[in-house]
Amino acid sequence: MALYYLQEDAPATGSSGSNGKKGQQGKGESHGRWIAYVGAVLIAAAAFLQALGLEPVSLSLSQAPRFLPEGFLPATPKIIWLSMQPESGGFVPLDAAMALRGLGKLNPSRIVILGKVNKDPDSLTLLEGIHGHLRENGIRVIKESLPSGESLWRPVPLCRYTPPAPLILESPLPRIEGKVAPQGKESFPAGYGELTFPLFRGTDAGDVAGSVWWEMLLPSKVTGPFWLLGGRLLLFPNHAPLLLSDGALRILPPPSPVTVMPLDLFLLRIEEKERGMIRPDFETLWEGATVVFGEAGKEDLISRITTLRENMAIGRLPLIAQAMIAALLIIALFASGRYSRATRLCSALALLVISIGAGTVALHHGLLLPLLPAILTALCLCVMKSRVLLGNP
Repeated sequence: MALYYLQEDAPATGSSGSNGKKGQQGKGESHGRWIAYVGAVLIAAAAFLQALGLEPVSLSLSQAPRFLPEGFLPATPKIIWLSMQPESGGFVPLDAAMALRGLGKLNPSRIVILGKVNKDPDSLTLLEGIHGHLRENGIRVIKESLPSGESLWRPVPLCRYTPPAPLILESPLPRIEGKVAPQGKESFPAGYGELTFPLFRGTDAGDVAGSVWWEMLLPSKVTGPFWLLGGRLLLFPNHAPLLLSDGALRILPPPSPVTVMPLDLFLLRIEEKERGMIRPDFETLWEGATVVFGEAGKEDLISRITTLRENMAIGRLPLIAQAMIAALLIIALFASGRYSRATRLCSALALLVISIGAGTVALHHGLLLPLLPAILTALCLCVMKSRVLLGNP
């Protein structure tokens, strides 16, 4: 009988071990499901931040040239601060005329005058003639203009989409006097209103007027429409995002170095050029640049516009493509639970290598791929490797 009971106990012991192993495996699979759920949320959040331009990679793009070889990133548009000393609340007309005349001998893309040029009947005709010459050469001159009922604002190549009312995502644009017209040449001042970086304001007719900041941000060559989604997300033609609130920048970027040239030195170099002295470094400096007339010592805001232009020069994938990549990564994460630990580890390693390699090549060509969702997916695969199956694979 003792032997009989011993034989009966053996299967019971084996069954208990089997049940324990299954319980341990079930517990590991439960951990794996939770990791997959948390990972899916993190991937979706990373994709959302990428679409808004708030993920760490986008925010640090302006600092990337410090750590990358020279020429790795595409050349970005330059902003040159031509510092002048105002008198009696405005710039001396003759100084402005001489500076504009000198820039006409170079090849900048646009000239922005931050401030008022004092009215002088003797210099008015000269300034008008220089403005006409610059327009003939394809150089735009942008001046600040205080709003009034007669203001004719420059057209803004902006397409707008307002989400359904229940979503409550819209940030309406502040109102401004005047109207937008094809022949308009005015932009409202940089310091108009209480906002630091106002870009847009809406007219009573429902059109959008732009500020001088907006004119500085515009690419030299506009290849498509700009989209303003809900008044909050501005998408450039290359899908680079910019987050707005009340028509102004919501997050101020860090400053970047600004090229500053005093007016006296600029006029000296122009005089040397007219005498036949060749300075290739001086002439190439102005090629395609945005030249800003401004008061000396007030370069801080321009340095932030420089950062924005550097970031906006790097394109992104369309929003639909970014959403599809995030969805594929989430599907792959949930599907990985049925594979062995080694397979998941190899998949994570391959995903990291492909993402970083493709991201590096794309960045060299001026395109930022959604790296953060891919990195999070690889990390989740590695964590699942150690938790999903605690027994044999």
